[in-house]
Amino acid sequence: MRHFIFFSILIIEVISQNEFDLIYQLTSQKGITFTPELNVNLEITLNLRKIVGLDEKNKIMSSDVYVAQKWVDKRLRWNVSQYENINHIVIQAKKIWLPDLAVLNTVEGDGIFKVTDSNYAIVFPNGTVYLILSANGLKTKCNINAYKFPFDVQTCSITIGSWTMSKYDIEINDDKESLKLNDVLSSSWDFLDWDSDVAESNERFHFDNYISNDVKFYLKLRRRPLYFMVNGVLPCLVLNLITALAFFIPFASQVSLTMTIILTFSIYSLRVANDIPVQSDYLPLITVYFMVSTIYSILSLIWFIAANHMLAKSKIPSFMLKLSKLFFTGQRKKSEKIVPHEIIVVDVSNEQEKLEKITIDKKMENIEKRDDKLDDKKLTEKIIIIWNYIMFALMFSTIFICNLVIWITIGL
Repeated sequence: MRHFIFFSILIIEVISQNEFDLIYQLTSQKGITFTPELNVNLEITLNLRKIVGLDEKNKIMSSDVYVAQKWVDKRLRWNVSQYENINHIVIQAKKIWLPDLAVLNTVEGDGIFKVTDSNYAIVFPNGTVYLILSANGLKTKCNINAYKFPFDVQTCSITIGSWTMSKYDIEINDDKESLKLNDVLSSSWDFLDWDSDVAESNERFHFDNYISNDVKFYLKLRRRPLYFMVNGVLPCLVLNLITALAFFIPFASQVSLTMTIILTFSIYSLRVANDIPVQSDYLPLITVYFMVSTIYSILSLIWFIAANHMLAKSKIPSFMLKLSKLFFTGQRKKSEKIVPHEIIVVDVSNEQEKLEKITIDKKMENIEKRDDKLDDKKLTEKIIIIWNYIMFALMFSTIFICNLVIWITIGL
């Protein structure tokens, strides 16, 4: 047992010493940090860990990613049989040549992947090198189109390429396994699909013969609409329904109720303004929905004020009287007036009897005027009620059609 432990420790020490000698031999080569050869074949795998969020106003996507790189450096080869069958080694990344990869569409800094003392590369006997570099809180440009907010689908990209080397120095290969998902987490977005391709570009160098290979990873994201639907759309829909019901309550209460609704709209619009993307390129349809709802309430208020004014004055504009004939065909029925069928005056020469006759005539005139006013008020009220139904039908059908068009467009 003691001999077994002794030989085990001895073998471990020999292997450790051999590995140390191998690492020292490989990293002490002259120019080991220089580019190994022309046209290095580099494979990139993007690992998406988390979608932090999308800033619609500034058109920025925030994410946590790390990039796995694979290439072959012939200077890092060794004979396995000469080094006690060591099939791989771990080397500090700074001690060998590394591709100068960078995120080219970043909005913060130069986007170059920083290599620290804690970054290590795995090297295999045939010279294959694996290196993983992380980029937490990566912020990249994203052309966000929130026209169909909150049911919008966005396609953002992460572009990775060499900062200084052309395609003749590094050839970046693209394959359909170049992006991996590690339980992508986001409270506001669902990950739908991805794609990638390699594009040639000389935007960084502006030289005709200096072209680089850039890998673009396309991420397709869909917004989760539940939060805004419950906190934004549903209350607006309820206010629209209350405005519609205001046409069926007494005229005296319509104005105060509608003013309360408009005030609620104003306060609520300030509350949800931060949730709606603000962009000058186009107007989100959800903003149009809120504008139409507000205009609907304002027009209803204007009609209620006009209706109450006409009721108070018992006067209706002539055009309303003409149009109302299409809907109101009843004849004006005057109320029974107190008119004496026969007045017998015995002796008009008597002063007292003359005064009584004059008094009776004045009373009769007042009664007739009162009856006429009463008839006019009833007729005015009937016409306004008819127009109230007409205005309800017009405005409710208009708001219904507008909402239908908006939500069908958003859903398409």
